[in-house]
Amino acid sequence: VRNVGAIPVYRKKDGVDTLRNADSFRSIYEALASGDVIAVFPEGESRGTPYLREVKTGAARMALGAEESAGWRAGVRIVPVGITYAEIGRFRTPAEAWIGEPMAVHDSFQAYDHSPILAGRALTLRITEAMRALTLQVPPGDDDGRAAAELASAVEHLMPPDTRPLAARRQAAWNGFERLRERDPDGHARRVEVALQLDKNLTSHGITAIDVLGPAEANPGRIVGELGLRALIGVPLLALCAVVWGLPILLA
Repeated sequence: VRNVGAIPVYRKKDGVDTLRNADSFRSIYEALASGDVIAVFPEGESRGTPYLREVKTGAARMALGAEESAGWRAGVRIVPVGITYAEIGRFRTPAEAWIGEPMAVHDSFQAYDHSPILAGRALTLRITEAMRALTLQVPPGDDDGRAAAELASAVEHLMPPDTRPLAARRQAAWNGFERLRERDPDGHARRVEVALQLDKNLTSHGITAIDVLGPAEANPGRIVGELGLRALIGVPLLALCAVVWGLPILLA
């Protein structure tokens, strides 16, 4: 890990001596002052939750400390990045990174001179707001947001495709569904059930919503043809597998 340029950070929750972070921060200051890039998960951990967890002050302290040690001439900038996974928990799922606008930190020198702690908190708030704009934000709920994320994903699959980042499309899907819930709370549970089932049915057959709903792209003949071709190839293969592997599996 060290050979790829990683700098160890010691967390209290891991039961280690956090005083060792002094050497880590010195290495970070030197790297930033020399123009290198430091990548960090500002929440203090990497977990695939569909909402932004509490952003720790570490990223702000790194940036401000590097500037202060270089006499506020290092030109350190913080670039927020939001990561959205197509299917959280699935191995090799596609992921999309949404990169925000860089934030300069040299303008915090007066606040830092007055109180490094308050300056760090203020910069952390800026980082938090920038990260929220780049990530999906759904209520955590009792299941850490998994059900809400699944619904947002299902509704997003049913929307016409556009060029917005994945997180923005899913946020729009969630917000729209929430507006429907506010207008018709009694029918919300049924809408959720229908959306999830429709997405499951389409996905299992390799069909997108635009195949069904798009006026120009809709081609029922192609869809039926694809399903027929799959059956024509799949059924004989299934029968062959049953003949070849059926007896060994039964014996096992």
